[in-house]
Amino acid sequence: MNSIYLYDNNFSSLVILIIELLKRNIKPDGIRSINNDEKGLFDCEFNIEIKNKNKNIEYLKNNYSKRIIGSIFYAYLSEKKDIEMLIYDFLKEAQKYKDKVYYHRNLDCVNLIIKYSLYVSRETHKLKGFVRFKEMENNFFYATIAPTNNVISLLGNHFKKRLNDNFVIYDQKRKVYLIYNKLSTTYLYEKDLIKANLKLSSSEKDIEELWKTFHKTVGIKERENLKCQMNFMPKKYWKNIIEMENVYEGSNK
Repeated sequence: MNSIYLYDNNFSSLVILIIELLKRNIKPDGIRSINNDEKGLFDCEFNIEIKNKNKNIEYLKNNYSKRIIGSIFYAYLSEKKDIEMLIYDFLKEAQKYKDKVYYHRNLDCVNLIIKYSLYVSRETHKLKGFVRFKEMENNFFYATIAPTNNVISLLGNHFKKRLNDNFVIYDQKRKVYLIYNKLSTTYLYEKDLIKANLKLSSSEKDIEELWKTFHKTVGIKERENLKCQMNFMPKKYWKNIIEMENVYEGSNK
């Protein structure tokens, strides 16, 4: 039988469980979110009752550096298969080596955690420049993204510091909304919302046309190189970038 331990589908719940497993010296065969429907024929699922979850969070903060915590958080956002066990193995090695664990690239858990966390970091950096907000009625800004990694929270933290306005970011891939109202941030799944009829503000259409005209004017048609452009602005983002919408639609015909 495979011993599979369950957590509540969020990063905090995962690290609380992993710290508890490490404290009890339990080596699981797998760690899985309670929302994950995959179950093997010989899997035996366990829920560990943890009386003081805050103690495990404090233990994590006191025994692991910010760099290590940051790496596992970013790797978690990659949503890679079996990322939970990679994080478990990485934290177990980090117990022994502390920050020197990064020198042990011969270990799969170290190599992959570094790889996945960098992947998330790079996509987040790109999207900070590619996200396009539209001014909507009712005085808020709205943006749509479809990232490979689950980076909506990282983008939300970035734009909270830069936009002095209410805004919504919608992740098409995960069907989740990040809603910020200058005071707090809320995450809502599409299935939990009554769909609103989103309308652009009276000035937004004019602004979009001006921006498209500017983009077209500064470009030199004879020197257009879409292949080179994709190196800096990957095609998967084009459909949500105002100035690239027509190019994206034309390239898919």
